[in-house]
Amino acid sequence: MKSLFTFCFVLLLSSFSLPAQDLEPVKWTYTVETLGANEYLLKLDATIEKGWYLYSQHLADGGPIPTSFHFKTSEHFKVDPEVSENGPFVEGFDEMFGMDIRKYKEQASFRVKVKSKKPKFKVKGHLEFMTCNDHKCLPPVEKEFFFEIK
Repeated sequence: MKSLFTFCFVLLLSSFSLPAQDLEPVKWTYTVETLGANEYLLKLDATIEKGWYLYSQHLADGGPIPTSFHFKTSEHFKVDPEVSENGPFVEGFDEMFGMDIRKYKEQASFRVKVKSKKPKFKVKGHLEFMTCNDHKCLPPVEKEFFFEIK
């Protein structure tokens, strides 16, 4: 009887954790715009589920993990160090972290310019981000990205 109770208890607990494993409240897309003169605009766009937030790149220490972009270097192109960000945001004091924060809701757009020495090249890298709703945060996530410029 005791082992049956233990089995049912473990089964019940595992059923509560299953939905959390499938949570992916932020989806990313990657596109390129040709600007001319061997210059390109890399577009990294996040679609954020209702009730969830993605954090700005520009946050003070001690809070959530800021969104960040890491590009693999190459002698064939130069990535501008400044990544712009835009989208509907909430800014102000965040109770969960006890500090002022800028976070995006619904969508966020990140843009970075690349100047190339070649007409065809590939840009690889990864981004890191954290997402929270009003009750909990998910662990930081790293996603690889890839742009093929032709």
